[in-house]
Amino acid sequence: MAYDPWCQNGLIERIRALEWSWHQRPFPADPLSVARYGWRKISGETDMIECSSCKARLYLPWPSHHILPSPEEEDLKRNFERSVAEKYFKRLSEDGHGDESCPWRLKPSPRSLLCTQPLTKQEILANTEVRSVDISKSFPGLRVEISHDLELVLDALRRHSETSLNESCRIAAFLGWTSAKDRSLECVEGCKRKLILETCDFDPLEKHHWYCPIVFNDPTKPDSVSSWRERLRQLI
Repeated sequence: MAYDPWCQNGLIERIRALEWSWHQRPFPADPLSVARYGWRKISGETDMIECSSCKARLYLPWPSHHILPSPEEEDLKRNFERSVAEKYFKRLSEDGHGDESCPWRLKPSPRSLLCTQPLTKQEILANTEVRSVDISKSFPGLRVEISHDLELVLDALRRHSETSLNESCRIAAFLGWTSAKDRSLECVEGCKRKLILETCDFDPLEKHHWYCPIVFNDPTKPDSVSSWRERLRQLI
């Protein structure tokens, strides 16, 4: 696999492969931190990862113990897990790579790669319109519960254009969803998640994977803002 730290799809694929068995590991041993340094999960292995460039392998088992009930013991558990995560991060970011010149060790993917492509206001509105039409054809009865955040989205869309389309379809379209050929809903701008809806009720924010560039909010940066909110600011 070619070294490409700026490939968003490659980063997302590595996170997706790690997510099932590594999702409870805290920063900096979480799936994003691991994937940034070029590591990918080995098929059939829970705790073994391999560098996509130098092919070095690391075995990083997570300590298993019962969740302790009292707040004091929970703090001990959290501190212990953090120390393990930091130890593992040193290995996966530095000496775990088989070659000191491994490009992933020298220049990992930036966390900022988990954001959407910058678009103009006109592009945002045009994309939303096209996807809204596609979604309304396949899911004319789609229902989105309008939270305060989604009410802001809807108000912004109404301000720029009036339409007879289902407003829930417009919200879903703004948040990166469209209708796929197999009559599923698909995220086309980030996590590529596809969903077969069993009911008409749909949450267009919660149904994205946490690492989707549409909704990702970097926990290491207090002032981090997800991409969909940045686009909303452009419309407001």
